[in-house]
Amino acid sequence: MHAMTWRLAAPVRVPGRRFCRTMVPRWLAAASLSLVASAGPLDGVAEAVSLAGAAGLAACMAAYSASVAARRGYRARTRELRSVAHDLRAPLCTVTSYVDLVAQGAFGPVSDEACAALRRVAEVATRAQSVVDSTLRAEVEGAASAPTPATVDLARVVSEAVAALDATIRERSGEVVVEGSLPAVRGEATALFRVMENLVQNGLKYATPAEPPRVVVRAHAAADRVVIEVQDNGTGFSTRDRERVFEPGVRGDASAMASGDGLGLDTVRRLVMGMAGEVSIPECVRGAIVRVTLPAA
Repeated sequence: MHAMTWRLAAPVRVPGRRFCRTMVPRWLAAASLSLVASAGPLDGVAEAVSLAGAAGLAACMAAYSASVAARRGYRARTRELRSVAHDLRAPLCTVTSYVDLVAQGAFGPVSDEACAALRRVAEVATRAQSVVDSTLRAEVEGAASAPTPATVDLARVVSEAVAALDATIRERSGEVVVEGSLPAVRGEATALFRVMENLVQNGLKYATPAEPPRVVVRAHAAADRVVIEVQDNGTGFSTRDRERVFEPGVRGDASAMASGDGLGLDTVRRLVMGMAGEVSIPECVRGAIVRVTLPAA
């Protein structure tokens, strides 16, 4: 059997960049070792090992190159998010400031009903700013910035979500009903608000032409979990849609009658999973039910 020595291959070149040995981790450099027989040509085994090493190196370098591209894409995305957040802050602050001025009578007398409507506008603008800030923080700081789960008053969150959608409810002559008491959950208040707002809004949006929308919110405790259901009397989901509508950009078969971008349920699932919960769409004879399960408080 031939005695063998090991020799590092030449520095690896990939499209658009040259990597020296010191830039590649040891385990990656090891893949570029070529077997060289000290006496005579390589035998069959050595040649096979050498070829396998070359193939392994190619695969490793492809993965490394993809990783670099992904990091560049992430940095570009973060920069874009920062820019969007910066651009949104100014108009949101302007809206809030003008609403306060109008409510204080700076431009003339304001009725009590108008003041109540202005307060809702200010609350929506403030909450929108909170969503922008929290989304940016999560993207920039990553998982380390995730808020610590806390006890959240589900009844209060639902009440705030319904109040934020008051104009939509009025416009569509709709109704939102809360059945029974709503137990507290463990989670994050802003995230839960966005979940409930999206689900109630969907129930109002996808109504049938035959009757005004009616959305029912209910919840019950089940061991150490709380099961929340949002049911509507709208167009519902086909069997094939019940899972795929949680994918970004995917809209159900019955969604053509309403505008949208297919991101609402994707956002709901992402936020619910971030609170250690699950979300699903069970079969429903009439309308649709979206079921959210979260840890109990």
